[in-house]
Amino acid sequence: MKDTENVVFIQGAADRVFELAWAVEQWPDWLPHYRWVRLLAEDGGKRTVEMAASRTGWPVRWISHQWADREGRRIRFRHVGGLSRGMDVEWRIEPGPEGVRVAIHHELCLETPVVRSAPGRWVVGELFVKAIASRTLACLKARVEAESRRSP
Repeated sequence: MKDTENVVFIQGAADRVFELAWAVEQWPDWLPHYRWVRLLAEDGGKRTVEMAASRTGWPVRWISHQWADREGRRIRFRHVGGLSRGMDVEWRIEPGPEGVRVAIHHELCLETPVVRSAPGRWVVGELFVKAIASRTLACLKARVEAESRRSP
């Protein structure tokens, strides 16, 4: 396994989905599985963030660079610290007839020797990455759709 992808359809505004997805420093306020996110640096269009989450009680932590393509509604991450170092992530937010399609694509080009093997990539990809991304998208969907119901 080299790649994973999680997809959800959300009934709401694509711009609101993008706004919530981009503001990672606010994720712990509404994503219960995120322990903290710290903005470490901002340099032009690139931000460096430290992120920490929990996968059913297992703590995970990493450092990422983050870039936005607001017009294309894409958010990219490059993991530069932690066991997931080397992983590339792209959020794709696409409005359509079924709602806003939100896909999180992870390319598991891991640099840490212990997780670079096929079994290591499987553990990281299936047990951690897909599980955390799935929960993130479920919470994002619930939040955006609840906000949409409250607004005319």
